[in-house]
Amino acid sequence: MDRMIFSPLISPILCVLLLCTFSSFSFAVDEESPGLISIEVNKTSVDVSGGAQTLIFTLETSDDSGINWSAGKTKTAVVMQDLGGGYHYAVGTSESPGILTVILTSGDKTGSWEFSFLVLTDNQDNRSMFGNAALRSFGLPASIETFGGIEALPPQLNSISINKATIDVSENDQTVDFLLDTDDPSGIDWDGGSVKTSVVMRDSHGAYHYATGVNSAPGHLSLDISSVDVKGKWSIEWLYISDELGNKAVHHYRPSLQAFGLPSFVYVLETNEQTTDLTLSSQPQSTSITENTSFSYALDAENLRSSVSGELTFEILSENLTVESISMDSGSGSCSITTIAFNSTASCVLSSIAGYTSKRLIIRFRAGVIGPADFYTNLASEIPDISLLNNYVSKHLTVILDSDGDSIGDDFDPFPYSDLFTDDSDGDGMPDTWEAQYGLDPLDPFDAASDFDNDGYTAIEEFLADTIPTGSLDLDGNTKYDALSDGMLLVRSMFGLEGDVLINGSIASDAAYISSTDILNRIELLGDLRDIDGNGDIDALTDGLLVVRHLFGLEGEALIAGVIAENATRVTAAEIEIYLEILAPEIQ
Repeated sequence: MDRMIFSPLISPILCVLLLCTFSSFSFAVDEESPGLISIEVNKTSVDVSGGAQTLIFTLETSDDSGINWSAGKTKTAVVMQDLGGGYHYAVGTSESPGILTVILTSGDKTGSWEFSFLVLTDNQDNRSMFGNAALRSFGLPASIETFGGIEALPPQLNSISINKATIDVSENDQTVDFLLDTDDPSGIDWDGGSVKTSVVMRDSHGAYHYATGVNSAPGHLSLDISSVDVKGKWSIEWLYISDELGNKAVHHYRPSLQAFGLPSFVYVLETNEQTTDLTLSSQPQSTSITENTSFSYALDAENLRSSVSGELTFEILSENLTVESISMDSGSGSCSITTIAFNSTASCVLSSIAGYTSKRLIIRFRAGVIGPADFYTNLASEIPDISLLNNYVSKHLTVILDSDGDSIGDDFDPFPYSDLFTDDSDGDGMPDTWEAQYGLDPLDPFDAASDFDNDGYTAIEEFLADTIPTGSLDLDGNTKYDALSDGMLLVRSMFGLEGDVLINGSIASDAAYISSTDILNRIELLGDLRDIDGNGDIDALTDGLLVVRHLFGLEGEALIAGVIAENATRVTAAEIEIYLEILAPEIQ
């Protein structure tokens, strides 16, 4: 929009005399924000170990009044943030339009410097800002890497605990002591004070309190609480940890500090305030769970006082675990559960626990994706608890792969790629159900090396090849499949023939089994496998003829023509051929 601008050299009277109008002395003013056409940087990896280096950004912009290239770091600059949280600014000068520079030295932090944003200001003070995503759309990387400077890793927190969570100051002042285990190359600045290294708490009136430390007592952050301090709940808000180089880590209670089992608050008792004494404990259970399966976890809530506990609040936070339900073995309760992508939060109001009794809580979870999974629980009474530290249970679990989808994780599944089998009691590599089906012993590990059908393959080899370990169409055991011997013996048996009538003229000269009794025993090993077409009946004119034709080498329509029962479940030549190949594997 145009603005009306009047020259101070023309007085109103003169303007009237000249019959001038306002529009005669107006001109257009640039109110458009600067535009960015392109931006490039001269290097994305900077090594300052050998000396200072300069990052040069080259920009092409559009603006009617022109960019104020010397406006400084808050108006025209590329803003970067190092790993330690410090900001760095590439700025320009009016003598070098389109150029913004920053010098990096060995005194700067090593690691990734992320591009936070670009700010451009024109000569009419109009301003534009371009965030990291916008800059990447122009081809700029998300960050640059620096080497040879000062270590920039934030301190690592390995564990944190507290010496007490219920504070009785009626007789003496009390000290709350947080014990920390940390790692940092340069060392922790334990003397850093409330804004550098401290646990921050907030009392029931909203005031903040700080547990701080000293370098002479590393790993300890302490706070003295006296009788004049505010009573009630003091929530644990966050933890600051700074190292000697100024690198800082901030851990908020959720999810970071909670994951270490730290209580969410300490409670400062009023004089003679009534208390209860509750504990929350878990039962030993496996820490490996199968992906996408449901399982239950039991927790016991116990009242160690003779008096009733008062109404209870039970809370749970889970990661990579969906909370499906929460139940209690006695009493009543109501729960609300919210779940987003396998992460749940739940809160329950539970009836009180009578003195010296306990209740069992059953949490029903559903496992998420492969990887770590955690849950954190706490139990609180409407009456302050003297042993508050005993009211927290946290568990770290691992969700494991289930390749065959049988709800048994690969780590515990003897047959991780087959959903047909799950148990192998003798550890011989053959499933219990498979061994029982073919007359092997599920408790005998040595039968894996057996070859009851004398086909040159051990039982374990037959299992792996999906063939039959104790039955074969080589009925006379001469290591050959022959239509006029093996085939004829099978057909005669299906007609009910026995004794010499069964075997006359059908035993090969090199047969290992020659008596009718031996042959019948071999046939019986086949059992229901003789039902070639799968109709539930063993019939000489269907199943028997299919075997004979197969052993004669017939395939396709010639194999099945006129010999498939009307109620057969295997009806195509391909289905019959596959089945018969299982009964007649290649003999070694």
